[in-house]
Amino acid sequence: MNPNIIPPTSPNLAAPAATEKELLEETAPADAPRRRRRLPSIGGILGLLLVGFWLLMALIGPWVAPYDANGLVSDDVFGPLSLQFPLGTDYLGRDILSRLLNGAPYTLGVALLATSLACLSGVVLGLVAAAAGGWADGAISRCQDALIAIPNKIFALIMVASFGSSVPLLIVMAAIAYMPGSYRIARALAVNVMTMDYVQVARTRVKPCRTSSSSRCCRTCYVRC
Repeated sequence: MNPNIIPPTSPNLAAPAATEKELLEETAPADAPRRRRRLPSIGGILGLLLVGFWLLMALIGPWVAPYDANGLVSDDVFGPLSLQFPLGTDYLGRDILSRLLNGAPYTLGVALLATSLACLSGVVLGLVAAAAGGWADGAISRCQDALIAIPNKIFALIMVASFGSSVPLLIVMAAIAYMPGSYRIARALAVNVMTMDYVQVARTRVKPCRTSSSSRCCRTCYVRC
């Protein structure tokens, strides 16, 4: 081979590599519509404003209330709307606006705590029932069905007559009343997951290990199928 002869270079090797942006521009259709930024809906904005307003009232409501919540500030019962009483007065002459502002922390706090407790306990019980199955699933499900069958007002009256009235009892009663709903949803989803193939394979790969020769015994022994 003559060393003076320069081998021809391939046009593919000599050409500069195209950037990723150029490749995307070449492959993208010319009339492809551009993505528009999705604007939030009016209903979502109004809902966010309402929730934010009541959260603010729950934080600062008792400090901005013009009167005491139980104070008899007017002799005119069921008084009309006025500058002194923007929402009027009740049947005892108490300012309704002051009572709303003082009761906002209790109303929102009880609702938030009761909902969180109901969802947490219902989801945990639903996952336990779906994973355990058998008599445990049946027992938990029948207890939840019994709670659904009992009217909420009668259940509340029984609890108040037995333990008295208090804010913690109100939270517990509301949580127990709304727990069956979250339990049924969580259990239904967990049962669907438990019947999937990868879960069944994982359960068949677990074999209980009880060896008498060793003092320390592992709880589970993974064996290959």
